[in-house]
Amino acid sequence: MKTDTGAHILLVDDDPMLRRATARALAACGFRVSQAENGSEALQMVGSGNIDAIVTDIHMPEMDGLSFLKAVRQQDSDIPVVLMTGEPSLESAISAVEHGATQYLLKVPIRFVSVHRSASGWDAASRRPCGRHRAACTPAGAGAGRRTGRARAGRTAPSRNGG
Repeated sequence: MKTDTGAHILLVDDDPMLRRATARALAACGFRVSQAENGSEALQMVGSGNIDAIVTDIHMPEMDGLSFLKAVRQQDSDIPVVLMTGEPSLESAISAVEHGATQYLLKVPIRFVSVHRSASGWDAASRRPCGRHRAACTPAGAGAGRRTGRARAGRTAPSRNGG
């Protein structure tokens, strides 16, 4: 399901494959997506003033996501910022909260549903959560394998011949 907010999201990640996959998923949900491969490049884009929300990796070269978050807060204290990480830690989660991150998400496996739910509540006009959480907008088949795998864990499928 596409969102009707038309929010412009800045996606920041040094992994080009993951960045493209996440950008495609967000675009499929109706968001306008700009991409940056590091915090320095992203800061220049934030300065343009036409970004409604940011989704950023934490572990990046040049400027990590937490340093980027701090720099963003110096320019704009209201813009929603979602931090993603494949290496969660209590220290980074605490720092994220202290510096005003909107959410702190696990990156691997990428959870398009979580990113979409975070982003779908952003109102492009006010850049604040608007309370409209849409049904999950995921690329075709995304997530199905995980659910099936969990459902099968610890179970043996019945055979066709009764044995």
